[in-house]
Amino acid sequence: MLVWVVSKYGMLGRAIAASLESKKIKYISTSKDQVDILNISDIETFVNDLRITHIINCAAYTDVEKAETEKELAFAINVKGVENLAAIAKKKKAKLVHYSSDYVFDGRKKGPYLEIDECNPINYYGYTKYMSEKAAKSTLSDCLIIRTSWLFGLKKANFPSKMVALMKEKKEISVIKDQIGKATFCADLSLATIDLLDESGIFHFANDGIISWHDFALEIFKNLKTSGQELKCENIKAVLSDQFKTVAERPKYSVLNTDKFINLNKTKIRSFLEGLREYLTEEYGIY
Repeated sequence: MLVWVVSKYGMLGRAIAASLESKKIKYISTSKDQVDILNISDIETFVNDLRITHIINCAAYTDVEKAETEKELAFAINVKGVENLAAIAKKKKAKLVHYSSDYVFDGRKKGPYLEIDECNPINYYGYTKYMSEKAAKSTLSDCLIIRTSWLFGLKKANFPSKMVALMKEKKEISVIKDQIGKATFCADLSLATIDLLDESGIFHFANDGIISWHDFALEIFKNLKTSGQELKCENIKAVLSDQFKTVAERPKYSVLNTDKFINLNKTKIRSFLEGLREYLTEEYGIY
């Protein structure tokens, strides 16, 4: 087995590489400067002499706001790049693992979204992720697509890192309370990916625990206070989405049902609280 991890410096790419190494699985990881996935000849040259068995695509355009105005770039990375990787995977008879998002859904469902539920993205980022799924499946019937949500991980900007910075700078911060979902720690997603390497189709994965962004912020605050961190913040105000002016609309409810993964692996998924504590410990040394 030889796994190619695309986007070695991203949150997920780093976590995938660490998990592959811990499992003693042979891999090679590349950055966009080493291999440009938008250039099919660049990819062909790179894989030419390699016996790649799996391609794990961690490359993505993830800025939900900017995607509304940088549509061409967002589509190129999230869709065209996937088309190229799928074509190469087919040529090399390799498994393509691609990540999608809870934002492929419109947020109008009353219960957690299943893998078979209809996609109806309400922002351009979500549209590109939906189209990326179609691009992968149209080329490879046996590709693996993992939808995830509210991703956070080491060494990159994410929701917890932004909250930590704000809590150290401001007496009061406002956080949205009417967007509900599940948070996902990259380390857990990376291990789940390895468990699914030989599977095909769509799987949902996120850490256990249905929360709002406000709930998430409160848990970060509690952990920091418990560990004795010096914070300027005294209050985390819960606000509604319409109190924040954003270009992109967000789904109000995007909880992913993870039963398919749980039943296949006959295991529980740990709480986002455990993942958050591990993240804060590794990133900030709080415990």
